[in-house]
Amino acid sequence: MKPESNLTLHLKLSSTDQKLLSVASCLAGCESVSEFVIQSALNQANEICKNRSTFRLSHDDAAVFSYVLDEPHKPNKRFQMAVSEHNKVLGKG
Repeated sequence: MKPESNLTLHLKLSSTDQKLLSVASCLAGCESVSEFVIQSALNQANEICKNRSTFRLSHDDAAVFSYVLDEPHKPNKRFQMAVSEHNKVLGKG
């Protein structure tokens, strides 16, 4: 299945790297090196995004995290100053 082509990437590879990608694409059953590179890059991108968007907490840490989210807290002076500075940078006050 060929994807719609919206973008062309040009890669500079050593001949050793080109041969490696060619062999790997054949072993993976891909129709072309481009298909192999695209599949590999997308798999890696999905894995990185998945790993960066999920985190694990111990039971105790999860309890603290839930408490902080569930209980409203008054903003302290430092937080209020940070918000004020942020708003100044954005031109909101």
